[in-house]
Amino acid sequence: MKFIRLTAMLLVGAASLPANAALKVLATTPDWGALTQELGGDKVNVYVATTALQDVHRVEAKPSLVARARSADLVVATGAELEVGWLPVLIQESGNANIQKGARGYFEAASALRLLEVPSQVDRAMGDIHPDGNPHVQLDPHNILAVAHALTTRLAQLDPGQAAYYAARAKDFDTRWGAATKTWEAKAAHLASAQLDLDRSRLYCDLIMNFLGEAARKALEKMDPQKYEYLSEFARRYVAQGKAEGKAEGQAEGCAALIVDQLEARFGMLGQDTETRIRSKSAAELNAIGVRLLSARTLDEALEEPDNLRSPAFAEL
Repeated sequence: MKFIRLTAMLLVGAASLPANAALKVLATTPDWGALTQELGGDKVNVYVATTALQDVHRVEAKPSLVARARSADLVVATGAELEVGWLPVLIQESGNANIQKGARGYFEAASALRLLEVPSQVDRAMGDIHPDGNPHVQLDPHNILAVAHALTTRLAQLDPGQAAYYAARAKDFDTRWGAATKTWEAKAAHLASAQLDLDRSRLYCDLIMNFLGEAARKALEKMDPQKYEYLSEFARRYVAQGKAEGKAEGQAEGCAALIVDQLEARFGMLGQDTETRIRSKSAAELNAIGVRLLSARTLDEALEEPDNLRSPAFAEL
């Protein structure tokens, strides 16, 4: 009788255990967290160690992160020493043998790629450099697919029962990402055909920085202590002058003048009505024109935002 009761208890306990429990994944950045979620779907439980506003070079290995690492089945990192200031400590403190470097539960995106800007020699006099090459690999959309393929293989190795599921999701992602990449390449080709000279390139840099807004500029300055200085004489004259006066209208006037100059450089002389309309717009409206100006093919596209103009993201592919 005791044997029967014990067997019944074990059967009830086994029935309460989750079948095909999701893999616990600790991603070092939102990029790899999003990619892992795309490939793993409901078979993965992803936690991202940092936010998009953090400097991933400098992260504190807090006890809460150590706890996440302790229970993780897989760590997805950039590698190439991008996280060298905190990830090794985090992994060591976790005591989790499954995610140690070299183990199956440790994955580096850089391992699937050929890195650029690998220094020929490294010494302390060169300052803070990456000896393995440039680790910011996600800036090239083509790299994402290579990383996705390698990561899919790793997920299948850790969870072989769901290998077909991961392969199907990877194939779908491959199709959508490939289509999105072609769209971005077409837009980039249009920009390349503009054959910007040095002065106009500087103007575009100034436009982008000026249109980011104060909050975004302050966030960038926290990551890069060097304060941005306007590159073009034109921007210094119009935009910086408006800021020096400390007047919102002065800044808007400077932005409007810069917009008018760039529109005329791209599409020819503007009519008086068009120029007047531009100069009467608010700072937010001028910001929108400046962003559209970077890829617009016609004056109408620059002045009027198309309904389908949306920023691509994983969730919108």
